[in-house]
Amino acid sequence: MKNQFEKHSKYQRYWRTVQDLVNQLNENRRDGGETSGRDAIGLIQGTIDWLTQEQEAAVRSARLDGTSWNEIGDELGVSRQAASQRFGAFERLEGTADRCGAAGHLPGDETACVGELRAVKLLNSQEPPTLDEWRSGVYGCVHHGARLYAQLVYPKVRAASPAFEEAAQQVYFDGRTLMKDQRAVNQAARGEVAA
Repeated sequence: MKNQFEKHSKYQRYWRTVQDLVNQLNENRRDGGETSGRDAIGLIQGTIDWLTQEQEAAVRSARLDGTSWNEIGDELGVSRQAASQRFGAFERLEGTADRCGAAGHLPGDETACVGELRAVKLLNSQEPPTLDEWRSGVYGCVHHGARLYAQLVYPKVRAASPAFEEAAQQVYFDGRTLMKDQRAVNQAARGEVAA
C-alpha cells in the first residue's frame, strides 16, 4: 500500500515527526538510555491510540461534509465496505447514516434526506465564490440544502454536477421561501405588520 504521506506531500512533516519519535525511542533504548523497550511500547501505543482517535474524528467530519465511503476507502487504502464497517458505527448510533453534509449542519434535524445526498453544494459567501471556496462548500440533498440555505447569511448554492441543475434551482427557491416565512414569523412575534 502506498504511504498516504507520499500521496499528500503537504503532510510529510507529520510523518517525519512520527518517524523521529520512533527513531529517538529506538536510539535511546540501544544506547542504554532511560527508555526501556517496555516504555517504548507504551509510548508508541499511546501515539497509535491518539492517532486512531484523530482518524475517527476526521472520518466523521468527512462523512458529515458529504464525503462518500468510496472516497474514504480510497484515502485509507481499503474498500468502501471495509471503511464503512470500521468507521460507520457513529452513523448507526446517532442515526446519521445516509444523510447529506447539509443535514450535519442543522442541529436537532432528524428528518430524512430527499433525493441524492450530494445534489447541491452550499456555502456562505458575501462575494462571488472562487473555485477553491466552492471546493470547501457543503454537499446537500434538496430538503436539507434548502433548510441550510435559509439559515446562511450570504447563501450560495450550485449544482454538484450538470445533472442536478434542477435540484439547485429547487434549493434556491425553497430556501428563499423558508427565509421569507421565517421573516414573517419574526415580524409577527415582534407585533410588526409584514410589508
